[in-house]
Amino acid sequence: MPLPMVPAVLRRCTSGLARLGLKREKASQPVPAKVPPPERRLHPRLAVRFDAVVHVGDGSRAWNVLGVDISPHGALVMASQPLVPGAVIFFHSLSHGQMGFARVQYCAREPRSSVYRIGLKFPSELMFAELGVWYISRVPVN
Repeated sequence: MPLPMVPAVLRRCTSGLARLGLKREKASQPVPAKVPPPERRLHPRLAVRFDAVVHVGDGSRAWNVLGVDISPHGALVMASQPLVPGAVIFFHSLSHGQMGFARVQYCAREPRSSVYRIGLKFPSELMFAELGVWYISRVPVN
């Protein structure tokens, strides 16, 4: 039975839905809002953009990264080059004036992009950067 006040295109769509075993939903039904997942971290990160530099290996290789969020125990940064999970790097937040060692927790490439999301964990509290030249070295633990 044709619908009297519905355009022909909508009638074809409705009959096509019926052939597939589907029914037309009312448009007035509200769509439930997505609730963000609860925070799992003990110390939540502060979502703030910041500039930083990471030093890899003996400190001779360094590149700029963009910070996404930070907490006293870790940070999320975006970089153009990947870092190996488990690697120890030296992290220097230019925006916050703090620096210290960090361990790479994960590194994942953004879909359809050449940017990497890198999760860092600070094994100890970051120290305030002071003016001067810093020589970075890590003493191996026996």
